Amino acid sequence: NACQRYPTDMDLIGAVGEALWENGVACGRFDHTVVAIVDYCKGCRDTFNLWVEAFSGIADPAAGRIKIEYTQYA
Repeated sequence: NACQRYPTDMDLIGAVGEALWENGVACGRFDHTVVAIVDYCKGCRDTFNLWVEAFSGIADPAAGRIKIEYTQYA
């Protein structure tokens, strides 16, 4: 691959076009979405119930459920 990085089976990976490639500077970059928790979801247990606008920043809403990693900030 162009980045000379070999992902594991656990990695979610992708490719970018010329506008984002920046002569390889994009290699290894991660993206993130910040979500403010504003409500309680009684049936969610250990999941997030995201509004469609927040979910769209992470994945196609048609996916329904996805696995994510998160960090809490105060």
